[in-house]
Amino acid sequence: MDASVSSSMASSRGGDVPSTVQVALRIRPQGNREKLEGSRVCTSVIPGEPQVTIGTDRSFTYDHVFDQATQQVEIYDSCIEKLVNGLFDGFNATVLAYGQTGSGKTYTMGTAFDTGAISEHEVGVIPRALAHVFRRVSDLKQEAREGGILEPTFEVSVQFIELYNEEIIDLLANDRSSSFNIRIHEDARGEIYLHGVTTRQVQDLHSTLEILKNGALNRTVAATNMNEQSSRSHAIFSLHIKQQRVVPQESEPVISQEIEMELLSAKFHFVDLAGSERLKRTGATGDRAKEGISINCGLLALGNVISALGGANGKVSHVPYRDSKLTRLLQDSLGGNSRTLMVACVSPSDSDFVETLNTLKYANRAKNIKNKVVANQDKSSKLIGELRGRIAALEAELLEFKQGRRTVGSDGVESVNDQYHENVMLTAEINQLRFRVKALQETNEILRNRNVDLMAKDLGPNGCSVSSPTDEHGGSSDEANSSASNDAVMDPVQATVRKYLEELERMRSQLYESQAVANQLRKEMNKWKNQALGCGGFMESNDNSFTSFSHQQLIEDARADIERLRRTVSTASNEVTSDYASHADTAEEDGTSNDADELDEEDEYDQDVDEDTVFDEDQKGAALRDNLADLQTEINIKERLIAELERSDRHLAEVRLSYEKKLTELSAQIKKMEAERDRVVMEAEAKKSDKASQEQAKRIREEYERKLADMRNEFRKLQMVEREHKRMQARQERERQELMRYQAELKELKRVKVDLMKKIKEEMKKAQQQQSSASKKLAALDKEARRRDNIIRQLENKDRQREQFMKRTTEEINRLRKAQKEQAKQTRLAATPKMTPMRSTPYRPARTPGVRGQPPPEATYSPKQAKMKWTFIEKKISRLVTQKQTVGKMEEELGRLLEERTRLNEEIKNLEHRFISLADVSEREAVADQIDGCQQKIRYVMDQITETQTAITDMDGGKDGDMENNDESTELSNIEGLIEHCSNLIEAKYLMQHLFNACLEHAVAAAKADSHNKESEARIQQLEQQSFINEQLLSTVIADKNLKIQQDMRNGSFFTRVYRKVLSIFPRQNIV
Repeated sequence: MDASVSSSMASSRGGDVPSTVQVALRIRPQGNREKLEGSRVCTSVIPGEPQVTIGTDRSFTYDHVFDQATQQVEIYDSCIEKLVNGLFDGFNATVLAYGQTGSGKTYTMGTAFDTGAISEHEVGVIPRALAHVFRRVSDLKQEAREGGILEPTFEVSVQFIELYNEEIIDLLANDRSSSFNIRIHEDARGEIYLHGVTTRQVQDLHSTLEILKNGALNRTVAATNMNEQSSRSHAIFSLHIKQQRVVPQESEPVISQEIEMELLSAKFHFVDLAGSERLKRTGATGDRAKEGISINCGLLALGNVISALGGANGKVSHVPYRDSKLTRLLQDSLGGNSRTLMVACVSPSDSDFVETLNTLKYANRAKNIKNKVVANQDKSSKLIGELRGRIAALEAELLEFKQGRRTVGSDGVESVNDQYHENVMLTAEINQLRFRVKALQETNEILRNRNVDLMAKDLGPNGCSVSSPTDEHGGSSDEANSSASNDAVMDPVQATVRKYLEELERMRSQLYESQAVANQLRKEMNKWKNQALGCGGFMESNDNSFTSFSHQQLIEDARADIERLRRTVSTASNEVTSDYASHADTAEEDGTSNDADELDEEDEYDQDVDEDTVFDEDQKGAALRDNLADLQTEINIKERLIAELERSDRHLAEVRLSYEKKLTELSAQIKKMEAERDRVVMEAEAKKSDKASQEQAKRIREEYERKLADMRNEFRKLQMVEREHKRMQARQERERQELMRYQAELKELKRVKVDLMKKIKEEMKKAQQQQSSASKKLAALDKEARRRDNIIRQLENKDRQREQFMKRTTEEINRLRKAQKEQAKQTRLAATPKMTPMRSTPYRPARTPGVRGQPPPEATYSPKQAKMKWTFIEKKISRLVTQKQTVGKMEEELGRLLEERTRLNEEIKNLEHRFISLADVSEREAVADQIDGCQQKIRYVMDQITETQTAITDMDGGKDGDMENNDESTELSNIEGLIEHCSNLIEAKYLMQHLFNACLEHAVAAAKADSHNKESEARIQQLEQQSFINEQLLSTVIADKNLKIQQDMRNGSFFTRVYRKVLSIFPRQNIV
């Protein structure tokens, strides 16, 4: 067995194998509610490519991407099946389902047992994996029985837990109170296990599915606005397999060999994470809100772990596994000993655009995580496997020594044996000789076919020879004279072609040999099939075109001439070719050599070439490769010449056919005219001899006149048709001009429409700007009203901050004085002759006692560098905050637009119902106009939604690009790197102090803004109450006034008061 194979097997069984986390993306189909709301699909998948595009131009690439129409079985066969097969080799596995609430995670995992009966194609990952496991167990036992070895033994157990509000709950326990005793532990190998969890031993698929179903029904679920069956906890279903089997033999089994057993163990975690959710969208309150907060906290901790493990710089520092129980439970799956697959489930609707984008970014970071996968086997089995691999490597090395490939000298140094090189050279020579034999056989076959062709060609149309003037085949002198007379009548073009044919015929044998050798060399030189032009032409035409020598054979010979040019590269080949050419010319001048002599000469030539070229093939190969480009250029020129020859051949054939056709037509006309002449002469003679034939002449004249009249009628019809055709052309021209005019008008209308749409958008923007300006004015007035109160509160806060700062400064001064006194005391006790000044190492004794066993920092503290780092951190934080605020505003705007689209869809539905119920045509038209207006508004809103989504992706993409394309050093790549790579403790304390001060300032500002918000809310509530009271008072006053007016109108006094009021305003004369 090969040493590389055995070593790879040993490493895969015993050593660490790096394995990145695989990420699969699944896009669920749109729901009925989303379709009714008018949500559009914002994701697109390239067929056959693992890439998804969200929005217009933001793309993500994963290991697997499944579109909306993907079935459960396709996901399992593509991603999960190989993980299940790895269980039986001792490799751990994890499938992690992540996504927003309602994205199909529980459906994909297959734990939704509370929805009734499930069809076969809807069965999820976990039931399919369980069926695969038990089927694989049966197959392994059957294979062992058929192979005559001891059957392996399996022990399969399952666990099912959920993480609800950071509490681990055993879903298989009969008493839920026992879940309080569950603890998370870590063994000596660093693997995580649970103490106090119920473990069920299973034997078959049916009982396992029952356990899975009972646990799934015990899981905590609740209804929200986004999902009627929302999982409120993280669920983990664990499958543990222990097997004891016979060690597979890597070589032929030996009867006397003892049977070795190995013990393998593996576990498979199926993790169904609860969906990330926003309380505003889910509408959760009370316990549901607490559950959502707990779920988001766990997913945030999981995201921090993924970010730490999949950093852009590839360095893993501290991984916060202990921030959450979820990350602690998944410690083996993320960065540990496990083959992990993350299934990211997303929604295709644009109403979930932000959640889908966050999920895609979350999954994209997980691709960079690398796990260290190692087979789980006991130490004795592992040692035996390593020794077995070492033995296989040594056996392979020993086999090389036996074959003579390696030798060991007297000094113990290994070297390669010369005999091995000689064997390699002889093998290459044998292969070359085989190629030569094959080439000679092909040449012999071509020459035999050529002889048959020449024998058939020598016989002309009447037994006359057209190939040579000799009477080699028994031709008489008359035949020779006939051939000479035929040659005399040939036109110049045919004579030129014949001369070229005779010239190429002399080179024919050389060309065949060169073409055969070229074919073999092409196969040997990287199989350049595209260069095999000449050989293919000859081999394909042997069966059909050797009956007569035509222009097609001339073209094929020219193609073979191209291949002859290849052989001119090598000097030896030039000499051999020139010798053979002279030999062939001599044989042609003799004219009496037969086919057997030609074949003998070819054999002798081939033997000479074999002796001269077999041992020089290696040197010639390099020269051939160097001159291949020059040959290709010359070949292209020859190909163009061949194309010109083919075109001239076709032109000559066409000219010949045209002249033959004209001659035939002229001959027929002459014969017809002669016959007409004879007939007329005979009729004239008959008229002279017989006067009684005048009636017949009259009848003939009438017949001719009738024919002439018919021809004139036909001519007039043709003229009418021509005039009609001209009229049709004129009308078609008018229609074409009219069509062009319509197209121009349509183009102008489209342009006007675009301008109108732009004006509408501008007007709407102006209205929005006016509205925003009015809102700003109101806010400014409100702000001015609160300004005085804010100034007082700010002064009070500054006083408190000043007091706190003075207190901290006093404490720090006292601590430093105490440290200085201790240092002076230690210096006096030491009483050394050389004393270091106090200012050379400030604060060092106060900073180093906490660090034991570590050398002092080598670099000195630089205030300028520390200040530069803090400036970078401050700018980085400010930029990130600005981007976060911008994205938040865009997300709010996107939510507002989605709500506006939903409102417009509802309005359109109401208008459609109203349109159906109305019977009046005018009212129906008015409603139709309203529907059209709403549809235009929806289109505008959809455009705004698309623009907002594109802006969000662009903003997020710019942020990622900034992180990836940063040109700073590794220690300046992020804030954590800056703090971790500080030169000394003084610099780290400087940065931490500034970070603490910045956090304190932001906390104070946040508290101040929170208090302002609370005051504003209280004031708004008070104003609303006051406005409500005023409205009630106003309505009461209006009601009383109306009642009084009605009473006055009943008494008649109302009109009297009105009349008096009018007279008081206008004099009587003006009224008249």
